[in-house]
Amino acid sequence: WNNYSMSFRARAPQDARQVQIWAGFRHYNRDYRYVVALRGGANNQLYLARYGAEGSDEMLDEIALDFTPVPGVWYDMKVVVAGEKIAVYLKDEEAPRIVVKDKDAPVSAGGISLGGSYLPTEFDSVRVEPVEASALDGVKQRPVMELTQEDKQAKRIRQRSAYRPFYVPLLYKA
Repeated sequence: WNNYSMSFRARAPQDARQVQIWAGFRHYNRDYRYVVALRGGANNQLYLARYGAEGSDEMLDEIALDFTPVPGVWYDMKVVVAGEKIAVYLKDEEAPRIVVKDKDAPVSAGGISLGGSYLPTEFDSVRVEPVEASALDGVKQRPVMELTQEDKQAKRIRQRSAYRPFYVPLLYKA
């Protein structure tokens, strides 16, 4: 497989510590593949990378989410790979959150893989459909929302007021 669309629904179970949804595409073998991840917890980002042996790993994009993924909630994801381009969509959004061109790719074909996190993930409605090599021509990335200085300051104040230190209980008696 080389030009295709992979879509699925996934969630972390309700009792999971955080959301870590990972999937692979153009999975040639264990050394050469692409991965996409919806990362919650301390990361709170959409992540796209190429894994490859002998120094061909590359971080392709990593963008902050405008929401916090929550365990128990289903998230729709779609990845389109067409020629040298890759697009990653979330939910039912018209424009992809990530669009990249990977002209240095060591592989251009391979299957899909589900999972890859150390945390449990449930998948549903997995679909793979062929697309034309030109399917992503002219597709633009969804605009990234930039915070104003006032919004950044308000967020900083809100985060700092919510901070609570972690206390380790006494592990042994002296």
